[in-house]
Amino acid sequence: MEEFIDILDEQGRPTGNKDLRKNIHLNGAWHKTLHIFLFKHSKNKKSFDMLFQLRSKNKDIFPLKLAVTVGGHISAGETTAEAFRESQEEIGLNLVPQDCSYLGQFKQIINYKDIIDKEIHETYIHEFKHNISILKPDPQEVAGLFWINYEHLENLKKEDFEVIYSNGIIFDCNSWEKVEQYFSLDDFDATAFEYYLNIGKIIKEKFL
Repeated sequence: MEEFIDILDEQGRPTGNKDLRKNIHLNGAWHKTLHIFLFKHSKNKKSFDMLFQLRSKNKDIFPLKLAVTVGGHISAGETTAEAFRESQEEIGLNLVPQDCSYLGQFKQIINYKDIIDKEIHETYIHEFKHNISILKPDPQEVAGLFWINYEHLENLKKEDFEVIYSNGIIFDCNSWEKVEQYFSLDDFDATAFEYYLNIGKIIKEKFL
Protein backbone atom coordinates (compact mmCIF):
# COMPACT_ATOMS: atom_id res chain seq x y z
CA MET A 1 0.00 0.00 0.00
CA GLU A 2 1.32 3.41 -0.94
CA GLU A 3 1.88 5.96 1.80
CA PHE A 4 -0.30 9.06 2.17
CA ILE A 5 1.34 12.22 3.53
CA ASP A 6 -0.20 15.41 4.90
CA ILE A 7 0.43 18.52 2.75
CA LEU A 8 1.71 21.64 4.54
CA ASP A 9 2.16 25.25 3.56
CA GLU A 10 5.63 26.80 3.51
CA GLN A 11 5.32 27.76 7.19
CA GLY A 12 4.66 24.13 8.13
CA ARG A 13 0.95 24.58 8.79
CA PRO A 14 -1.44 21.77 7.76
CA THR A 15 -3.50 22.56 4.68
CA GLY A 16 -6.04 19.85 5.44
CA ASN A 17 -5.06 17.98 2.28
CA LYS A 18 -3.06 14.81 1.79
CA ASP A 19 -1.66 12.92 -1.17
CA LEU A 20 0.38 9.88 -2.10
CA ARG A 21 4.09 10.16 -1.43
CA LYS A 22 4.97 9.86 -5.14
CA ASN A 23 2.62 12.74 -5.98
CA ILE A 24 3.99 14.86 -3.13
CA HIS A 25 7.46 14.49 -4.68
CA LEU A 26 6.30 15.13 -8.24
CA ASN A 27 4.30 18.23 -7.33
CA GLY A 28 6.79 19.73 -4.87
CA ALA A 29 4.37 19.98 -1.94
CA TRP A 30 5.73 20.79 1.52
CA HIS A 31 5.54 17.91 4.00
CA LYS A 32 7.06 16.77 7.31
CA THR A 33 9.83 14.28 7.97
CA LEU A 34 11.49 12.95 11.10
CA HIS A 35 15.28 13.20 11.45
CA ILE A 36 17.26 11.63 14.28
CA PHE A 37 21.02 12.15 14.49
CA LEU A 38 23.03 9.81 16.70
CA PHE A 39 26.33 11.03 18.15
CA LYS A 40 28.93 9.87 20.65
CA HIS A 41 31.65 11.63 22.61
CA SER A 42 35.31 10.84 22.06
CA LYS A 43 37.17 9.25 24.95
CA ASN A 44 38.60 12.59 26.07
CA LYS A 45 35.16 14.29 25.79
CA LYS A 46 36.73 17.07 23.69
CA SER A 47 35.19 16.06 20.39
CA PHE A 48 32.42 13.85 19.07
CA ASP A 49 31.45 11.63 16.16
CA MET A 50 28.18 11.70 14.23
CA LEU A 51 26.64 8.51 12.88
CA PHE A 52 25.73 8.67 9.19
CA GLN A 53 23.54 6.26 7.29
CA LEU A 54 24.77 5.05 3.91
CA ARG A 55 21.53 4.97 2.00
CA SER A 56 20.50 1.77 0.25
CA LYS A 57 20.98 1.42 -3.49
CA ASN A 58 17.19 0.96 -3.64
CA LYS A 59 16.47 4.57 -2.58
CA ASP A 60 14.86 6.84 -5.21
CA ILE A 61 16.74 9.90 -3.87
CA PHE A 62 20.53 9.90 -3.36
CA PRO A 63 21.12 6.13 -3.29
CA LEU A 64 24.45 5.07 -1.75
CA LYS A 65 25.03 8.54 -0.28
CA LEU A 66 25.70 9.41 3.37
CA ALA A 67 22.76 10.99 5.16
CA VAL A 68 21.10 11.48 8.56
CA THR A 69 21.21 8.44 10.88
CA VAL A 70 17.42 7.98 10.78
CA GLY A 71 15.11 9.79 8.40
CA GLY A 72 11.60 9.14 7.22
CA HIS A 73 8.33 10.72 6.18
CA ILE A 74 5.65 11.38 8.77
CA SER A 75 2.56 9.68 7.39
CA ALA A 76 -0.83 11.34 7.12
CA GLY A 77 -2.47 11.59 10.56
CA GLU A 78 0.68 10.34 12.29
CA THR A 79 2.24 12.21 15.22
CA THR A 80 5.96 12.89 15.44
CA ALA A 81 6.15 10.51 18.41
CA GLU A 82 4.52 7.75 16.35
CA ALA A 83 6.99 8.42 13.51
CA PHE A 84 9.81 7.37 15.85
CA ARG A 85 8.99 3.88 14.55
CA GLU A 86 11.44 4.82 11.78
CA SER A 87 14.38 4.29 14.14
CA GLN A 88 13.40 0.68 14.79
CA GLU A 89 12.56 0.07 11.14
CA GLU A 90 15.76 1.54 9.70
CA ILE A 91 18.52 0.75 12.20
CA GLY A 92 16.93 -1.59 14.76
CA LEU A 93 17.08 0.91 17.63
CA ASN A 94 13.97 1.50 19.71
CA LEU A 95 13.78 5.22 20.54
CA VAL A 96 11.05 7.55 21.80
CA PRO A 97 11.16 11.36 21.89
CA GLN A 98 12.05 11.31 25.60
CA ASP A 99 15.35 9.59 24.70
CA CYS A 100 16.35 12.54 22.52
CA SER A 101 16.87 16.31 22.49
CA TYR A 102 14.58 18.22 20.13
CA LEU A 103 16.35 20.82 17.98
CA GLY A 104 13.37 22.22 16.09
CA GLN A 105 12.29 22.36 12.45
CA PHE A 106 14.64 22.67 9.49
CA LYS A 107 13.63 23.13 5.86
CA GLN A 108 15.25 21.37 2.92
CA ILE A 109 14.46 21.44 -0.80
CA ILE A 110 15.81 18.57 -2.88
CA ASN A 111 15.74 18.60 -6.68
CA TYR A 112 16.75 15.15 -7.87
CA LYS A 113 15.94 13.95 -11.39
CA ASP A 114 12.13 14.41 -11.70
CA ILE A 115 11.64 14.73 -7.93
CA ILE A 116 10.95 18.01 -6.12
CA ASP A 117 11.19 17.12 -2.44
CA LYS A 118 10.24 19.99 -0.08
CA GLU A 119 10.72 18.77 3.46
CA ILE A 120 10.30 20.27 6.92
CA HIS A 121 12.39 18.12 9.23
CA GLU A 122 11.41 17.56 12.86
CA THR A 123 14.98 17.14 14.07
CA TYR A 124 16.23 15.30 17.15
CA ILE A 125 19.63 14.21 18.46
CA HIS A 126 20.44 11.20 20.63
CA GLU A 127 23.68 10.45 22.46
CA PHE A 128 24.48 6.82 21.66
CA LYS A 129 26.50 5.11 24.40
CA HIS A 130 26.63 1.57 23.05
CA ASN A 131 28.67 -0.39 20.55
CA ILE A 132 27.45 -0.05 16.99
CA SER A 133 27.19 -3.85 16.84
CA ILE A 134 23.89 -3.74 18.80
CA LEU A 135 22.22 -2.01 15.87
CA LYS A 136 20.34 -4.17 13.38
CA PRO A 137 19.77 -2.09 10.24
CA ASP A 138 17.34 -3.15 7.54
CA PRO A 139 19.51 -3.82 4.44
CA GLN A 140 16.59 -2.85 2.21
CA GLU A 141 16.78 0.63 3.71
CA VAL A 142 20.38 0.99 4.84
CA ALA A 143 23.63 -0.08 3.15
CA GLY A 144 25.88 0.92 6.04
CA LEU A 145 26.39 3.04 9.17
CA PHE A 146 29.54 5.11 9.69
CA TRP A 147 30.96 7.20 12.54
CA ILE A 148 32.53 10.45 11.32
CA ASN A 149 34.24 13.03 13.52
CA TYR A 150 32.58 16.44 13.42
CA GLU A 151 35.90 18.32 13.11
CA HIS A 152 36.71 16.21 10.07
CA LEU A 153 33.40 17.24 8.51
CA GLU A 154 34.37 20.86 9.05
CA ASN A 155 37.76 20.25 7.44
CA LEU A 156 36.09 18.57 4.49
CA LYS A 157 33.90 21.62 3.96
CA LYS A 158 36.92 23.95 4.17
CA GLU A 159 38.70 21.68 1.67
CA ASP A 160 41.52 21.13 4.18
CA PHE A 161 40.94 17.41 3.58
CA GLU A 162 39.96 15.70 0.33
CA VAL A 163 38.83 12.57 2.18
CA ILE A 164 38.02 11.78 5.79
CA TYR A 165 38.31 8.59 7.83
CA SER A 166 35.33 6.70 9.17
CA ASN A 167 34.57 3.37 10.77
CA GLY A 168 31.33 1.48 10.93
CA ILE A 169 29.41 -1.44 9.49
CA ILE A 170 28.38 -2.35 5.96
CA PHE A 171 26.07 -5.04 4.62
CA ASP A 172 28.12 -7.58 2.66
CA CYS A 173 27.41 -11.18 1.72
CA ASN A 174 24.20 -11.29 3.75
CA SER A 175 25.77 -10.10 7.00
CA TRP A 176 26.91 -6.88 8.68
CA GLU A 177 30.69 -6.48 8.72
CA LYS A 178 32.88 -3.96 10.53
CA VAL A 179 34.83 -1.77 8.11
CA GLU A 180 37.08 1.26 7.93
CA GLN A 181 36.50 3.57 5.00
CA TYR A 182 37.39 6.99 3.58
CA PHE A 183 34.76 9.37 2.19
CA SER A 184 34.88 12.57 0.15
CA LEU A 185 32.39 15.42 -0.06
CA ASP A 186 30.85 13.72 -3.10
CA ASP A 187 29.82 10.78 -0.91
CA PHE A 188 27.28 12.89 1.01
CA ASP A 189 23.78 14.04 0.15
CA ALA A 190 24.98 17.29 -1.42
CA THR A 191 21.81 19.26 -0.63
CA ALA A 192 22.12 18.57 3.11
CA PHE A 193 25.82 18.90 3.95
CA GLU A 194 25.44 22.42 5.40
CA TYR A 195 22.50 21.13 7.45
CA TYR A 196 24.67 18.33 8.85
CA LEU A 197 27.34 20.86 9.81
CA ASN A 198 24.70 23.00 11.49
CA ILE A 199 23.44 20.05 13.53
CA GLY A 200 27.03 19.24 14.50
CA LYS A 201 27.55 22.83 15.61
CA ILE A 202 24.47 22.61 17.85
CA ILE A 203 25.71 19.34 19.37
CA LYS A 204 29.07 20.97 20.02
CA GLU A 205 27.43 23.95 21.77
CA LYS A 206 25.11 21.80 23.86
CA PHE A 207 27.35 18.90 24.87
CA LEU A 208 31.03 19.96 24.77
